[in-house]
Amino acid sequence: MPIQVHPQAEGRVEVTAQPLRPDPAKLRELGLNPDDVETPVAIERRAPEYPEPARLAGIEGLVTLRCVIQTAGNVDQCDVTKALTPECDAAALAAVTQWKYTPTKVKGIPTAAYVTISFSYRLVAAPKGAE
Repeated sequence: MPIQVHPQAEGRVEVTAQPLRPDPAKLRELGLNPDDVETPVAIERRAPEYPEPARLAGIEGLVTLRCVIQTAGNVDQCDVTKALTPECDAAALAAVTQWKYTPTKVKGIPTAAYVTISFSYRLVAAPKGAE
């Protein structure tokens, strides 16, 4: 199947990040209240670049990562849970490891926590006159 080239399309990457919320029943088993847990908040993040080979080939889709937000707020230990292309996956991984969060806190004490981050790679028509 021939590759369809999109030289005029612009690539955009939209990002969503969801901290994995602890199960309230599990918290109660540990003697905790859901209000004892503060979820992390992104304080510095930017979307990855849209890889040129993927843009030219018209590739769109989703990359999903499962990462750990450490007690200092840095992001690491990322696993790709939904892959798109090696280039898009690598761009997402490179971007997310530069992000900073406030740490998750349990009763005010910083603790490492998992977060699921999705990167939606989409192509949009180039602005008129951009030929």
